[in-house]
Amino acid sequence: MGITQTFSQRISGLGNDFMMFGQSISGGIDVDDNSYPDIAVGAYLSDSVVVLRTRAVVVMEAFMLLPPSFNRTVLRCYANGQLQACINISVCFKVQGGRISGLIGLLYNLTADTKHLDSYPSRFYFGGNPMFTAVTGQVKVKPENLTCVSHSAAMRRIVRDIFTPITFELTYELGEHSVDKETSRNFSALKPILQQRADKSNQVFNQTKFARYCVWPNCSTNLQVSADLVLPQSYNNLSYFALGTLETIRLNVIIFNAGDDAFLPRVHLTFPRNLYFIKALDPEEKHVRCEVNERDEALVELECSVGNLYIDSMAKHNITFLLDVVQSSDAGDLNITVSGTW
Repeated sequence: MGITQTFSQRISGLGNDFMMFGQSISGGIDVDDNSYPDIAVGAYLSDSVVVLRTRAVVVMEAFMLLPPSFNRTVLRCYANGQLQACINISVCFKVQGGRISGLIGLLYNLTADTKHLDSYPSRFYFGGNPMFTAVTGQVKVKPENLTCVSHSAAMRRIVRDIFTPITFELTYELGEHSVDKETSRNFSALKPILQQRADKSNQVFNQTKFARYCVWPNCSTNLQVSADLVLPQSYNNLSYFALGTLETIRLNVIIFNAGDDAFLPRVHLTFPRNLYFIKALDPEEKHVRCEVNERDEALVELECSVGNLYIDSMAKHNITFLLDVVQSSDAGDLNITVSGTW
C-alpha cells in the first residue's frame, strides 16, 4: 500500500533544553518490561537521554450476537408497562496485545435499525422510549478474556416494513485503564492505545431479518375479494336507490387470504363521480385508512389500507363502506369496481 501521507503519531513537548538531540539512538530495548520495544535518544551537548516508551497496542475483537431471525408475534419483554416483541443483542469484546496489566475500559455505542427505509422511522428502540434508537455503555475487559453485555431492543407497535433486514451498528473506543500495580523498574503504567483498523473506524455491523413461516411456494399470497352492494329501496325484488331519501348506499367488501401472510394489503374501489365516499365503518377496529384520488373526469378511485400491517393466512376481513349519490344525478346503473393488492 506504500507510505501513508500523514503521520499516525507526533512526539512533541521536548522543549529547547536538548542540544544535538538525536545524535545517538538506541533501539531494541524494553525498559518497562511490557514486551514492546522502547527507544533511547541522546542529546549529546546536553548530556541527556530521552527514553521514548512504547505504549501497549490493544488489538480488539468486537462483535454482536443476534438471533438468525426475529419473530414479531412473540412478546418477550416489557416496554412502558406492556409486553412487546424484542430482539436480544449481545455485545462482545476480546482484548489481545502484549503484556497488558489490569483491566481495559471500553466505551461503546449501540444503534438499532441503522439501515431502515428513509420513509419510515427506526423500527426498534431502547429503554422503553421510541425516541431512543441508540444506547451507550461501558465495560471492563480483562485481556485474553471474552466479555459480553446484553441489550434488548423493543419493536415499535406499528411496523410497515418487514422486508428490509434489521441492522445494528456498534462503535467503540478505549476508556479508562485500571492497572493492578506499577510496571517493572518503577516506571508508571502507560495507557494502551487501540490498534487502528484499515478504514480507521472502530465499527461493527450485524443484522437479522423478520421471520416468515410460509406454507405455499415462494410465500405466495392469494388475496380474494368479493363485494355486495346494498341499496336502501327494493321493488319486485329489484334493489334501487331513490334520490332525495337522505339514505346511503352500503358496500360490503369481504377480503379472504387463501395464501400465506399478505403484507400491507390494500383495497381499491373505482366508482363514477356521481358517487362520493362518506366513511368506512369501524375504521380503528379494523385498521382501515382510506384516501380518495380523482382518477379522471368520469371516475374516482378510493385506496384503503386494510389490517394492522398484514392479513394472516386463511383470515377474513369484512369492511363496510358508506357511499352517497349526488342529488343532481341522472337515472342509471351504478358500476363499482373492487380489487385487492398487497
